[in-house]
Amino acid sequence: MNPNSSEPSQRSSSCDNPSHNSTEAPRGSANSHASDERNSAPKKTRGFSRAINTSNIMLTTGKRIEIHLDEDLGVPVGQVRNISSLLSHECGYQVRNNAPLLQAHWDDVDEDTMHKLIDGVTTNFEVDTKDPRWYKYICDNMRNRYNDYKHKLFKYYNSCESDEAARENPPLKLLRERDLSEWEWLCDHFMSEKFQKRSEVDSINRSKNPWNHCGGSRPFSLYYHDQVLGGSQFPDIDAWGTTHMSKKKKDWVNDAAKDAHMR
Repeated sequence: MNPNSSEPSQRSSSCDNPSHNSTEAPRGSANSHASDERNSAPKKTRGFSRAINTSNIMLTTGKRIEIHLDEDLGVPVGQVRNISSLLSHECGYQVRNNAPLLQAHWDDVDEDTMHKLIDGVTTNFEVDTKDPRWYKYICDNMRNRYNDYKHKLFKYYNSCESDEAARENPPLKLLRERDLSEWEWLCDHFMSEKFQKRSEVDSINRSKNPWNHCGGSRPFSLYYHDQVLGGSQFPDIDAWGTTHMSKKKKDWVNDAAKDAHMR
C-alpha cells in the first residue's frame, strides 16, 4: 500500500477530538495543544515505538549496538535479539520526529536531510553508513516508515467528518512536537486533485490483489532468513506460508492464499 496515496473513504465518523469547537484553524505546535489532548478519553493503544528498548540496551552495555548485514541475504544480524526490528523502530523514530512532512513523497527529501536522518540512526547503532549496502537498506527502511507515518495521518484525516473538521482537530499524538502548519499543508495535499486521482488508481490496483499478507512491516527477506536458520528445505515457500497464515485465526488469510501455497 502506498501511504502517500491511500484510498479515500466515506467520512462517517468524527475526529478523535470531537469536543474541540474552535472555528479557526489551529496555529503553533502540536505540543501547545497538549492540555486538550489530555482531556480526551484515556483509551490505551499501542501507538508508536519510541526506541525505548534500544535506549535500554545502550544504557546496559554502555556502547552502541553492533549490527551487520548478512552478505547472502542482505538482512541485519547481530547478537541482540530481534535486532532488525530494533533498527526498524529506530528508523521510524528518526522519521516521525525529524523527517519533513511538507512534501508529497519520500523521494522529495533533500540529500542533506537524508544524511541527518541516517546519522541519527548511528547514535544507537554501530553502522557503517558509507557502505552502499547499508545506506540503501536504511534509506529503504526509512521510506517505508515514512509512508506508514503519512498513511496514519491520512487515515486520521479521513476519519473526520469534513476537511474543516480535520483542520480544527489536528492529530496531536501523531504530530508530536511538529508545527501545525505541517498538518495544514497535508490537509491541502490530501484535498488536491492529483492526490485524489492517484488514490483512486491505487484503490483499484489493491482490489485486484487476491490476498493480503500478515507479515507486518517486517521484510520478507527476514522471514526467509528465519526459515534458513531453522533448517527449512524450502525456505521461500515456508516463509511465504508464514506471512499468509493468520496467527489470530490460525488459518490462511483466505482460500486463494491457501491454494497458491499448495500449488
